[in-house]
Amino acid sequence: MYPLASALNRKTITAGLLILLSLTGCRNGSPPKAVAREGHPPVVYPVNGQTPSSIGRLMSDGQTHYLVAEHGEVGFLLYGMKMSLPEGDFQAAVRLRADQSTPAEVAVIDVHAFDPSRRMEPFLAPLTNLILARLSIRGTDFTRPGQFQDFHVRFATHGLARTMLYELRVQSSGQTGLWLERTVVQQME
Repeated sequence: MYPLASALNRKTITAGLLILLSLTGCRNGSPPKAVAREGHPPVVYPVNGQTPSSIGRLMSDGQTHYLVAEHGEVGFLLYGMKMSLPEGDFQAAVRLRADQSTPAEVAVIDVHAFDPSRRMEPFLAPLTNLILARLSIRGTDFTRPGQFQDFHVRFATHGLARTMLYELRVQSSGQTGLWLERTVVQQME
């Protein structure tokens, strides 16, 4: 086997294993406890006028801002907020509200990792463009329609290049109105 092909094969296998090991999420049960490490407090991203979104509109109740996708709007309610993270285990919490309880999928939360320095190398795309975690949310996963609820996704950055950037994305299916209040990223102990 050629040395480059062998190295690419090992990297592909490693990336696949990382994805399999990091695809865990919590729906309505109690999430794993997130503990701040010294020097790594949780990072809270409240919705504001700079929050990147391809659908929805910014709303406010005077104190808190929300991104709101109406029933029928399909697309990313949140994307493009790029984070640089150290190696480790992380938990992301996304505070959402659904207008209706429906058995259909209303949202998907994922953690996307990519290496911006390698965007122009399409043959390396699987190694530099990864989904580290994914959580599908149905309307019935909300305890009460019309109330905000945190959904948790765990992911790991072990073995990934230091140049990788990470983004938390929330996609609306359009099955019901969907509200986003904030996201929190916490390094786990």
